[in-house]
Amino acid sequence: MNNQRRTVLEDKENARITSESDSRSVAADLYPPSSVKRNFSWILAGNIITQISLAGVLVALAKFGSAAMQGRFLLCLGIVNPIAVFLSLGLRALLITDSKEQFSFSDYLYLRIISCLFIVFICFLIGLYLVLRGSYGGDFLAVLSLVGGFKAAAFISDICYAVFQKKQRMKYIGISRGIKALGAFTITIAILAVTGSLTATMAGWVVVYCAMMLLYDLERVRRFYPEKGTFSLARSLAISKQAIPLVAVAAILTLNTNISRYVIAAYCGEAEVGYFGSMHYGVSAMSMVFVAIGHALLPKMVEDFKTRPLHIWRLAAKATPVIIALGLTGFVVSLFLGRIALTIFFSAEHARYVHVLWILMGGSVLVGMASLMGFAGTACRAFTVQAFAWAVIVCITLIGGIILVPRYGIMGAACVSIISSCLAFISMAVIVAVYTWRRQQQIALTV
Repeated sequence: MNNQRRTVLEDKENARITSESDSRSVAADLYPPSSVKRNFSWILAGNIITQISLAGVLVALAKFGSAAMQGRFLLCLGIVNPIAVFLSLGLRALLITDSKEQFSFSDYLYLRIISCLFIVFICFLIGLYLVLRGSYGGDFLAVLSLVGGFKAAAFISDICYAVFQKKQRMKYIGISRGIKALGAFTITIAILAVTGSLTATMAGWVVVYCAMMLLYDLERVRRFYPEKGTFSLARSLAISKQAIPLVAVAAILTLNTNISRYVIAAYCGEAEVGYFGSMHYGVSAMSMVFVAIGHALLPKMVEDFKTRPLHIWRLAAKATPVIIALGLTGFVVSLFLGRIALTIFFSAEHARYVHVLWILMGGSVLVGMASLMGFAGTACRAFTVQAFAWAVIVCITLIGGIILVPRYGIMGAACVSIISSCLAFISMAVIVAVYTWRRQQQIALTV
């Protein structure tokens, strides 16, 4: 009886794989992949719109609210982001690098939806704990929960972006990100101007992100995966097992980015978090360009790693001059126009910290190179060793922040950021070198 049941299940699984394979073949004919340059252009356009809109949001929070409101928004993002990244299970990278398509898109989607429900729930619990201990008021709980809500919607869209990236149709990513960013910016201006409430503003963000996720992202995915799969606990557990080291990498990386906000909030206050976030915005804007480069190259890197791994370094070499040029340009612009821009867009108080902006922008080249090597490491599926490397970097970042922030304020946080980026670039480059060399040796032995 057990053998018969196992045979039936295997037949169903084989039929499912065959059906999905046929659907993917049809989709491949209808929606062929775009070139690297075109994909990069769409990703970059979406990221530019996102960063301009985020800058507008930060300006609106400073103008219609205060540096403290700005700091609360950034602090809530700093709390939510590591949780969201950890519970997202790194499914985007797993789906993209799943060259044999061992699991269906539905398997990844159902698992992502479940994890996103946990994101909202855990954010609520953290906010409730902070309110009950007297650290913040009830409005903080509402803002934190709503930030968790729009992040959950964003991460469901993220698994759709994995499909677009894998199929090299990044036009959909650029359009989706751009519309969400413009919608969030418009909602922020409208609600803050009328109510002055950060809570109401974040509720508006939840509506925008959920609408785009349901009406655009999931609808576009159906072009490539029209079949409707069913939830399987066994397949979800199998994916989760593969995701463990990748989750650690992504969560630790995000934690490393936000540690400075935690330390500044603990030793300096929410207003200083707002000042540092405004200074760090320049690096964040540059990072979106670097990430666009990495996302455009990642599918090619995955293909190269299977058959000619050393070509990953050729792709990296082509991207390096672009990263250096962008970083130097950003530094020069901040050097000459930083003080004026901070005064106009934020306030004279923000402009007092322009030297922090100079330091952060000067280190943006290291941020870009670390990002490029991180994408290369993902293409090599070096998840476990990356997790270990990032854990060490996080410890150094935390210790550096505890030592420097109480003494030098947000200037100390900027110095720690530079040190962290330098260590990240060196460690990721070493990891990629080892993995590409090993893969090259494996290919040589099979010839």
